[in-house]
Amino acid sequence: NVLTRTVTAAGGQTLYARVRARDRAGNVGPWSADSDGITVDLTRPRLTNAVARDAYAVTVTFSEPVVGADVAARYSVTPALQILQAKRISDSQYLLHTSAQQRGTVYTITADYAIRDRAGNSMDPAARSRTFTGPALTAVRSWQDYR
Repeated sequence: NVLTRTVTAAGGQTLYARVRARDRAGNVGPWSADSDGITVDLTRPRLTNAVARDAYAVTVTFSEPVVGADVAARYSVTPALQILQAKRISDSQYLLHTSAQQRGTVYTITADYAIRDRAGNSMDPAARSRTFTGPALTAVRSWQDYR
C-alpha cells in the first residue's frame, strides 16, 4: 500500500522527499535519503521574438526551453500565411518555413497553448503573439563594364 501526500509550494521553492516502509505488522523502517530536489516552476513560457529571415522563413524565440514548438500546426499567422515546417535551432529558438511573405507586410504570429515549457506550463496568454515584417528588398548595384 502506498500512501501519498499532497503538498503546496511557492514558485521557485525546491522540494525534497524521503520515504520509509511499514510492514503488515506495523513495523516502520528507517527513512530513506533525501531525493534530488524538485524546483517548482510556475512561470509560463513567452514568445519573445519573431524575425523574418527571408521571404520563406521566420525565426521565433521563446523565453525559456520549450517542447512541442517543432510542430508547424502549432502556429498561426495573420494576415494569412502558412507555416509549412518548424525546425528546432535550439531549445528556445525555432526556424519556421512559410509560404511566400509579402515585402513590407506586418504579420502577427501566435504560438498555440500546446507549446509548453519543460515543467508543463502552457504559453503565457499575454505573450504568445509577436509581429514581424516581411523581408526588405535588398538593393543590388549593377557592375559597370569597362574596356
